[in-house]
Amino acid sequence: MEKGRDIAQLNLVLELVSEFASVTTLKELERTIDSRLRWILDFEECELRMMRGSDASDDSDVESALPGPLPGSVAISKEALVRQALATGVPASVGMPITAIVYPLGLSDKPLGVLYLAAETAGFSYRDLRLLHHVCSSLGAVLARIHQASIESEFRANETRLQSMNMRLEQRVMERTSERDVLIAMFQATDMSIQVLDMDCRLLAINDAGIAQYKRMYGANAMIGDSLPELLKGAPAQMAAIVGLWRRALGGEAFTVQQEFDASASQPCSYEMRFEVLRGSDDMQIGAFMTAVDTTDSVRQQRALADTQEALRQSQKLEAIGQLTGGVAHDFNNVLAVIKASTELLRKTSLNDERRQRFIESIGNAVTRGPANRPTTRVRPQAGPAA
Repeated sequence: MEKGRDIAQLNLVLELVSEFASVTTLKELERTIDSRLRWILDFEECELRMMRGSDASDDSDVESALPGPLPGSVAISKEALVRQALATGVPASVGMPITAIVYPLGLSDKPLGVLYLAAETAGFSYRDLRLLHHVCSSLGAVLARIHQASIESEFRANETRLQSMNMRLEQRVMERTSERDVLIAMFQATDMSIQVLDMDCRLLAINDAGIAQYKRMYGANAMIGDSLPELLKGAPAQMAAIVGLWRRALGGEAFTVQQEFDASASQPCSYEMRFEVLRGSDDMQIGAFMTAVDTTDSVRQQRALADTQEALRQSQKLEAIGQLTGGVAHDFNNVLAVIKASTELLRKTSLNDERRQRFIESIGNAVTRGPANRPTTRVRPQAGPAA
C-alpha cells in the first residue's frame, strides 16, 4: 500500500516536472506549484518569490520575499529562515518533524528565488522531503530559465527605449545643427561687420566681413581670442577712439554712432556702428557685440549733393545779378537815346524857342525817370533742391 502511494506520488512529481517545461512566466509557475503540488504534499501555506536585485542575499530582497512570522509557535521568523537558506545555499527548516522549510532556487552560488512551504498540522515526512527535493531541483532550472527570459526581455525593452532615445536625440541634434548652420550662414553672408568682445576686450566671434575690414584698414589678421588693442597697435590714432567706444559698450551702454576713420591705404571710411550689451543665461553681462555698416558711399554722395546745391545757389545768385544789371543797362540806354535825339534836334538853328524848350524838358524828364531815380527792385533767386 505504501509502495503504491510512493509510485503514485512519484508519477505526480514527474508530471509536475514535465509541466514546468511549458511554463514561461513567474505567475504561471506560481499557479502551477500551488495547484499541482498540493496533490503531492499536504501543506497549509506555499509561497514562491523571485529576488528583485542582482544580489539575492540583500536584506531588502529577503524581507520583501516572504514577510511575516512563521505559523504556530515557532520562534523563528520567515525572514531569518530565508536569510539562512540564501546564506548557506541549502534548504533551511524548522521543527521536528519539519513544519516549515525554505528552498533556495536557481544557481547554487547565486539563488534566484525561494520556495516556502509550511505544514504545521502534520509536518513533512522524509518521503515528502525527498519528493520536494526532486520538485525543487527542476523548479530551480525553470526559475533560472524564466529569470534569463526576464533579463533578455528587459534588455530588449531597454534596447528599444535606448534606440528610441537615440533617434530623438539625433533628431534634436539635426534640428539644432540645422538652426546653427542657418545662423552661421546668415552671420557670414551679411556684408555688415559683426564683432563680439568679452569683458577683457578679446574677440569672442567675428564674421568674414569684420575680418576683411581689419585687413583692409589696418593690415591685421583678426582671429578669435585676439586682443582688440593688439590688433590696432599699428594705428595708434584710431585705437583710442575705437577702444573708447567698446569700453562704453562693455560698461553696459547700448548706443549707435556714426564714425569716420582714416584708413591707411585708402580714403577715409565712414561706418554706422551699433553697440549692444551681451548677457549670459544668468542675465549677467559677459561682453558686448557690434554691427557696423559701411556708409562711406552714402556720406560721399551726401557731401557731393551738398556741394552741388551750394554751386546751384551761387549760380542763381549770379543769374539774379545779371538780370538786375541787364535791366539797369536797358534803362540807361533808353535815357541816353532820348538825350542823344534831343541834343541833335537842339543843334538845328531853325528851331523856335518853344520847340527848343520842349526838347530841353524831354532831356530833363528822361533823366528824372531814369534808373538812378527808380525804386530799388530785389530779384529773388529761384530756390534750389532741398538739402
